[in-house]
Amino acid sequence: MKVVINPKYNFLTDFIYHLPGCFFKDGETIYQGRNILKKYDIQGYRLIVKRFKRPNIINQIVYSFFRRSKARRSFDYSLEVQKRGFGVADPIAYIEIKHGGLLTDSYYISLYMERMEELREYMAVYRAEDRELRLAFARFTAQLHKAEILHVDYSPGNILVKKQAGSYVFALVDVNRMKFKSISVVDACKNLARLATSRKVLDEVACEYASQRGWDSLETVSYTHLRAHETGRIS
Repeated sequence: MKVVINPKYNFLTDFIYHLPGCFFKDGETIYQGRNILKKYDIQGYRLIVKRFKRPNIINQIVYSFFRRSKARRSFDYSLEVQKRGFGVADPIAYIEIKHGGLLTDSYYISLYMERMEELREYMAVYRAEDRELRLAFARFTAQLHKAEILHVDYSPGNILVKKQAGSYVFALVDVNRMKFKSISVVDACKNLARLATSRKVLDEVACEYASQRGWDSLETVSYTHLRAHETGRIS
């Protein structure tokens, strides 16, 4: 078993090393599907543990020899996003378990993000009272892209928000699919197209985003619409 712990959470070492053996009987399940998410309260800290689905035999080989596991990427990418100045659930540790030399199970542990909610409801239906939030989010996305951070699964369920001291604070979750590179207009519009099912919401976000990047607003909105149509996000 390979365990990597963020040094500032070394006091959780005992819990982390015992986690695989007690995962299915302890903790509060908050999501169970392809992967399993559980919440734990340990030593005054609230943690989220993600157990990734066991990969098929081909991916067991890939993750063992050619590519970092999803758990490791979640940990590494979270640290990188923080380094570049953006919010993400504080990474605590990751665990990799191998049988016969191949990766079979992996866990990612992070700090629970208190008092934050998913962006989902704000992107599905246009409400005039949410305009300030949407514009702030567009500016956040522009800054994210300027910092060469591309969240490949940039969907409203993977973006958290809260209002703090009169402004909006955003954070990213589910970050194992990230790219760190210069982001083109095509990249940006593909990213934006994943965000909304409301055409009016998407227009507003894409227009403000273009303004922040110094791009042509009509072209940006038009191409974002095209990408959204292709994926079936808007009709």
